[in-house]
Amino acid sequence: MESRVVRRFLGFVLFFVAFLLTGLIALESSGGGTGNTLHDAYRIVAMFALNGDWAFEEGPVLRGMSFIAPLATVIGIVELLGRSVVAKLNRDWKLLRMRRHAVVFGLNKESLLLMEGISKGRRAPRLIVVGEAAGEDEQLALSRIGAVLLEDFGTDELFQQAMVDRADVLISFIPDTDEAITLLTRLDGYLSGRPKKRPPLDLWMRIDNPKLGDQLAEYFGYGHLQERLHPRFFSLEETSARRLWRSWPLDSAAEAQGQDQLHLAVYGFNRLASQIMVEAVRQSRPSPDAPMKITLLTDDVEEAREKLSAWRPGLKNCAEIDVRKLPFHRTGIANDDYHCLPEGATAHVVCHEDATASAATALSLRRLLLMKPNGTPAEEPRRLNAPIFVRFERPTGIGQLLSGDQGTDDDHISSWPDGVETFGGYDAMLSGDMRDPLEPTVIDTAREAIARHIHLSYQLGVNEAAKLHEGGQVTPAAERSWQTLAPEFRDSCRHAADHLWTKARTIGSRIIAEPGWRSDLNLGADATGRLTRMEHQRWTHERFLSGWSYAEKRVDAAKQHPLLRPYEELPEDARKIDETLVARMGGALRAAKLSVRKEHVVGITGHRLGTDRPFDKAHVRALLIEAFCRLKAEHPEDAVTLLTPLATGADSLAAEAARAAGVPYTAVFPLPFEASRRDYEEEEGGLNTFLNLVAGAERVIELPLLYGDLADVAPDATGVSEARDHQYALAGGYIARRCHTLLAVWDEEPARGFGGTATIVGWAKEGTVPADYALESPFTPPEKPAEIVLISPTA
Repeated sequence: MESRVVRRFLGFVLFFVAFLLTGLIALESSGGGTGNTLHDAYRIVAMFALNGDWAFEEGPVLRGMSFIAPLATVIGIVELLGRSVVAKLNRDWKLLRMRRHAVVFGLNKESLLLMEGISKGRRAPRLIVVGEAAGEDEQLALSRIGAVLLEDFGTDELFQQAMVDRADVLISFIPDTDEAITLLTRLDGYLSGRPKKRPPLDLWMRIDNPKLGDQLAEYFGYGHLQERLHPRFFSLEETSARRLWRSWPLDSAAEAQGQDQLHLAVYGFNRLASQIMVEAVRQSRPSPDAPMKITLLTDDVEEAREKLSAWRPGLKNCAEIDVRKLPFHRTGIANDDYHCLPEGATAHVVCHEDATASAATALSLRRLLLMKPNGTPAEEPRRLNAPIFVRFERPTGIGQLLSGDQGTDDDHISSWPDGVETFGGYDAMLSGDMRDPLEPTVIDTAREAIARHIHLSYQLGVNEAAKLHEGGQVTPAAERSWQTLAPEFRDSCRHAADHLWTKARTIGSRIIAEPGWRSDLNLGADATGRLTRMEHQRWTHERFLSGWSYAEKRVDAAKQHPLLRPYEELPEDARKIDETLVARMGGALRAAKLSVRKEHVVGITGHRLGTDRPFDKAHVRALLIEAFCRLKAEHPEDAVTLLTPLATGADSLAAEAARAAGVPYTAVFPLPFEASRRDYEEEEGGLNTFLNLVAGAERVIELPLLYGDLADVAPDATGVSEARDHQYALAGGYIARRCHTLLAVWDEEPARGFGGTATIVGWAKEGTVPADYALESPFTPPEKPAEIVLISPTA
C-alpha cells in the first residue's frame, strides 16, 4: 500500500506542476498576465477552489483549465473519502455473512502463511485479522484468502466487532511477549460476561521461549481462565522439531545403520537445538539396551551447559549428554577438527541461527563424513555417513538451494540435496501441509482430537485400575473433563498423541489418512507387552522433561510421583492404565479420522543394465505393475510399500511400476547419493530419470559406508570395486531382511559375482542374512522367510 500511495502522491505533484506551468504560459501568451508571477500563480491555483470565472475571457486553454481544476478537486475528495467508505461497507458486509470464523491477532508474514493454510483446509472458517494497517503485499494476500482486517487491537469494541465470543478459535501471532500476555488478560476480561454454558474458547498463542510457555501454562493465575479460555502456548521451534522427527524418525535411522544405541549429534546451541533434543527423546523408540546419547557441539561449552540446565533440567534423566567444543568457521568445520566429530552418530542436526553458517557447517560435515581428511592419523576412527539435517526458516536463497524439490514431473530435474536434508521451513509449518493431518503444524487439529481421546482412555484406565483394589483412588486428572484439565496434563496427552506414530512403527504398521477405514489392530500378547512398556517409558521421560521427580507419595504441586520407576516395579493397577491406552490406539486415531494399517513390505532385486544378460525393459515394467496390483488385491487390509536401491535396471523399473500402481516406495542407497547419481549419468536422460525417481520417493535411506570411503566405492579403470560390491550386497541384505515379498527379476542363472540376484534370493528365501550384511540392531524386525515372486527379464 505504501508504494501505491507514494506513486499517487508523485502523480498528483507532477499534475499540479504541469497544470501551473501550463497556466502561466497561457497567461503570458494571451497577454492576460499581471507581470507578477506569484500573483498569476495564485490565480491559477485558485481554480481548484472553483474560483476560475476570470479565465473564460483569457483564451481556450485557460477556459479548459477552469473546468479541469474543479473536476480534479471533486475526484480527489471522492477518492479520499469514497474508498474508505466502500472498504468499510465491504468489510461490514463480510462480517455480517460470517457463520464460522477464526480471529487472528497480529499481521505479519508468519500469520499470513498460517491463514493461507487455514483457508485451504476442508470446511475452512472465515478469517478476521486484528492488527496494524497492512502494506500492499499484505493487502493482496488478505484479499486472496478472503480475510477481513480490523486495525489495532485490545478494546472491547474491537473484540465485539470481531465477534470474538463466537469464534471457532483465537490465534495470536503477536511477536512481543508482553503485548501477547496483555491481549490474553483483555480477552479474559471481555469474555467474563459470556454465558457460562458455552464451552471455553481455544486461544493459540505464539511464545518463542518454550520454558516461559510452560511456566505460563502452569501459573496458578491462569486457573480461572479455564471457564472462558484455553490458552495454548506454542513455538515454531517446537513445531519444527516435531515435524523433523515425524518425517525422519531417529530409531529408523539407527535401524538402517545397524546401531544398538540412538546417538544424536547437534551442532550449535539455541532454543531450536534444545527443542530438537527434547522431541528426539519424546518421539523415538529407545533401545532396550542403552539410553539415548546426545552430543552437543558448540564453540562455548560452559554457556551451553548453563542454558541447557536452565531450559531443560530434566533432559539429563532421559539421555546421556556430552557437550564438547567444536570451533565453527565461515567455511564450515575445519579438517583439523575431524577428531571432534562424534563416533557412531545416528543423525546430525545443524541449528545455527545464521543460514550461511548452517549451510557451511552442513556441507563441510558431509564432506568429512564421506572422506577422512588427508593427514588424519590412521588410528583415528572413520566417521560414517549418517544423515544430516539443517534448519532453514525461509524457502529462499541457501535454503532453496539445499532443499529437495518433491515435484516428479518427467520434464523436471529435482534439486534433491546431496545427502543434506532441510527442515523447519515456515511455509511448511504454517501452510504447506495444513491439509495433511499426518504432518504436524502449528494449529494441529488432528493432534488435538487424538489427545482428547487419549484423556478419555486414561480416565477409563484409571477407573478400571481402581476396581482392582477395594477403595482404589482415582487421580484428580482422571476426574476432570478435557475442558477443565490443567494445561500441563493436556500437553501430556498431546505428547502421547505424537508417540502413536512411534508405536505404529514398532509393530510394523503405518498411520494413514483414510477416515472410512476401520483400524482394528488385533494386537497379540507380545506386541501389547512391548507397547505397554514403551508407553510407560514415554510417560516417564515426558514427566522428567516437565520437571517431575520420583517420590513415594504423589504431590502435584511439588511435581513428585511414585510411578516414575521401571515398568517391572509398577503395581498391577498402574500397568492397567498403560494397557488401556495401548488397547485404545485405534479409537484415538479414528477420532482424528486416521487409521493404522500393517505394512506389507515388498523388496526388489534383479539384473542391472549394462551387463550381457538379456533384459527387456518394457516387458519387465509391465510385469512389475501387474505384480504390484496383484499384491494390493491379495493384501487389501495392509499398506503395500516398496524398498528399492534405485540402481539402473530392475530397481529403477520397480520404482516406476510402484508409482504407476499407487504404491509408495523408499529408496535404499547402497552408496552415497553423489556416487549413485554417477551411474545414471552414463546413459542419455538417465540423470533426469534418477533425480525424479529420488524426488518421488517417500523416504530416502543412505546405508553406511562400512567397506570403505567415497574413493573406495568408485570403480577402477576396469570397472571393478570390491568395496562397491560389498555395499550392494549390504543393500540386498537390508531389503531381504525386511521384506515380506521379494520381486526377483532373474533369469535363474547362478550369480556371476558377490551379492548378485541369486544370492539375495537365497537370503530372502531362507529368512537369514549373514551378519556382515544384515545391519542388525534392536530396532530390526524379526527374521522371517519372504515370498519370492520370479519375473523373467525377457518375454
